[in-house]
Amino acid sequence: MMVVCLIGCACGSHDTLSLLDMIIATPAGSAYVDTDITFPINVPTVIDRSMLSGDFDLPDNKATVWLYHSFWYLDSVKYPSEQPLPPPYWSSSRFYCFAYDSTWSPPWFFVEDWYLDSTPTFGAPNDDYPGCSVSGHVYDYLGAPLNAARVTARARQNWYTIFGPPYLFECCTTYTDTFGAYALTDLLPWYYYVDVAATGYIPDMLSVGRLSALEPIMNGDFYLNLGVTEHTRSPAPTPALYPNPFHRILFIPLDPHTSTIKVYDISGMVCKVVEVRGEHEGIWLDFMDLTPGVYFVQVNQRTHKVIKQ
Repeated sequence: MMVVCLIGCACGSHDTLSLLDMIIATPAGSAYVDTDITFPINVPTVIDRSMLSGDFDLPDNKATVWLYHSFWYLDSVKYPSEQPLPPPYWSSSRFYCFAYDSTWSPPWFFVEDWYLDSTPTFGAPNDDYPGCSVSGHVYDYLGAPLNAARVTARARQNWYTIFGPPYLFECCTTYTDTFGAYALTDLLPWYYYVDVAATGYIPDMLSVGRLSALEPIMNGDFYLNLGVTEHTRSPAPTPALYPNPFHRILFIPLDPHTSTIKVYDISGMVCKVVEVRGEHEGIWLDFMDLTPGVYFVQVNQRTHKVIKQ
């Protein structure tokens, strides 16, 4: 019989918590406690189907369970398909870092993740969160592995500032081995850009969703195209981007087959991606959010060097 175990935390002078009308949402739907029961604070209590009305089911492989009242949210927990239950002498533990946005009220909010703790410290803060990871391979356009390609993970902080423990990285870099393999570890449970660059090839970028320690991303593969050189450049004239140098606005000529424009900085990192919809002779691109310097604009596998002043 599938059950839900709850443990409470003390609140004021109350030493029990009523479960009546508490709602439990599982993949099967929602059910509510129809029995007037309470449980002591800090003592686990079991909820099973005998005290529920509605749809309730906990799959064996993977699910998210939400606990809430009609007026307030309580908590949620997710167990992954890789390891639904902690092994003996382990505990399922929760980790927090923080995101800050000055336009919010309050400006702080928790970023949470679950992990399995092999050395549980019950009653004390969890201190051995393993961090998140992204791994994969870098190949050339023919599928051959690329050695010594640079791979960088950058936390997406367009509107947020992320705060976590110092042993976890908002930004980190590694290099591929002779098999083209890479692994970025000790990352925060947040959204990341993964950039890859290799000599003689056009850089590329991957955007990944919010990471989780229990569900590492292991298929972050890249296939890089050759860069534009004197030997590979088409003899047909390349339309000019103008003005160049420019201060803020740059005109980029297009053809009917253009779907994406990518802008790279001098280190090879992607700093702007524009999706083109419909047919246009060209567009004006605003570089206001980029600092002065040298950039490379990729249009239809051709790369143009531009200078922002």
